[in-house]
Amino acid sequence: MWSARKWGGITEEGFDIKGFPAMVSIMTTILLGFLYYWILEGLWGITLGKVIIGIRVVKKDGSPCDMHASLIRNLLRFIDGLGAYLVGFLIAIFSRMRQRLGDHLADTIIIERRFHKVLRVVLVILWLGGIGGGILLAYDIHRGIPRPIAAPAPSVTPSVKVS
Repeated sequence: MWSARKWGGITEEGFDIKGFPAMVSIMTTILLGFLYYWILEGLWGITLGKVIIGIRVVKKDGSPCDMHASLIRNLLRFIDGLGAYLVGFLIAIFSRMRQRLGDHLADTIIIERRFHKVLRVVLVILWLGGIGGGILLAYDIHRGIPRPIAAPAPSVTPSVKVS
């Protein structure tokens, strides 16, 4: 939404999902999302959501995930994510170590890890703040858009029953 506003993707009807502004917005979102997963998993084996639910990415031998393994894992996220992650789910469900395609090729696994409760609470608050920020941006973008006035509902004439 920020990039759409910055590069002209907002019209009188709302967010414009065609043309150059939409392409820039979508590509910016994809790039930032990819960098988020690649860097956080490559450096620490975690993302905000992984800490909240208590899991971590490591190599099969138990060593920490590195940038190379994270790159492979996250490039294949596009294939694993097909059909709302149906491809990744099906591969993982039939895998002995529950690995999706990206994990198989990067030689990584997901393990359970307990994180401090305070850290988890802080990250949940941060996560909620991100959702709230997105909602506020959406509201800010759409608040100035004129809304069509709905036609009044036709009045119903009560029927009189003669006995």
